[in-house]
Amino acid sequence: MKGGHTTFKNPDIYSRLDFKIKFFIRPEKIGTKSSKETLQKNILKYSFHEEILPITGKNGLNYKDREFLVLFGNKVKENIRNEHFGVSELSYCLHMSRKNLHRKIKILTGVSPCELIRNIRLSKSVELLNSGKYSVSEISYLVGFSSVSYFSKCFSDRFGVPPSKV
Repeated sequence: MKGGHTTFKNPDIYSRLDFKIKFFIRPEKIGTKSSKETLQKNILKYSFHEEILPITGKNGLNYKDREFLVLFGNKVKENIRNEHFGVSELSYCLHMSRKNLHRKIKILTGVSPCELIRNIRLSKSVELLNSGKYSVSEISYLVGFSSVSYFSKCFSDRFGVPPSKV
């Protein structure tokens, strides 16, 4: 490749190139940022997206991404009883900044790290409810919720039924 001349062997590359061009030159709201800042931001966002989500397999996750999500889940499960264990503590355990953790989790799962932690806690609560050994209030504290009413609200929002009905 010399200068601006590029040849493609695969016709699918044309659609990817069209996407890349539209992504970088997408118009922003007038008066918010200069075009140079917007272009730099889009380049960083796209580069990070390519680094995290290479096209490998049906689900789009490579081995390192799956390994990272397993590590994420294990760290949450290790600290599931700790109601103060949140994104800050998790980012410290994973040796990354909160911002990078948020960006990576959002790209991989489509939800924020806080929401993913909550979903892991709620999934564990379903297991405990199905065991029949604990009451709803005990389970809410066992999975790291400091308030039974907030636990019930989150549970109902996530699964469509209150925890007392499970």
